[in-house]
Amino acid sequence: MHPDLEAREPREPHDRALAQRLRQLPNELAPPFDYAELRRRAHAQGRSLRRRARIGTLVHAAAAAAGALAVIILGAAVWMQHRSPHAPALPDSPPLAADWRAVAPGEGGPRLSDASSTSEHWLANLPAEPVIVRVGTQLSVTDLEDRIAAVDDLLTAARLQREPDVPLKTLQYERTQLVDSLAQVRYAQSVAQLP
Repeated sequence: MHPDLEAREPREPHDRALAQRLRQLPNELAPPFDYAELRRRAHAQGRSLRRRARIGTLVHAAAAAAGALAVIILGAAVWMQHRSPHAPALPDSPPLAADWRAVAPGEGGPRLSDASSTSEHWLANLPAEPVIVRVGTQLSVTDLEDRIAAVDDLLTAARLQREPDVPLKTLQYERTQLVDSLAQVRYAQSVAQLP
């Protein structure tokens, strides 16, 4: 507990000077502004906030209108492009095996190598892969190419060993399906890259 300054007289000269300065301080400081000034400032700040909110709303509305106008212009340009006689033609679709049942293993029909050779010929005539590709489509192409290579290895090993247990027709059928799937994915990739 602190002793009362009035109750005892300070012993040190420094303490006396400090006590004298404390006694000379006014009892209460005047506020920097009164309640009327506080209300005026709060009202002015409210007007400023409302003005900023109105300006922000106008900016958002203008941005939305500009975006809608851009979509309309883009839609009109696309529509005009498709109506134009100079529109780019779609690439020829890949010639897939005529009927899967016709080349199914164990059934009669055209030779399996003939069924996949048309798709292989179409794939060979495609232009080189573009520099910029979509990752998902390119992963599918790479996966199919790897699976075709693995089936080719199995077919080569089976033909060299000439074992009757190895189902050559099943491997050839799987290779035909993989080549046709690759042709379909590459066709979709070439259609997606049209301007």
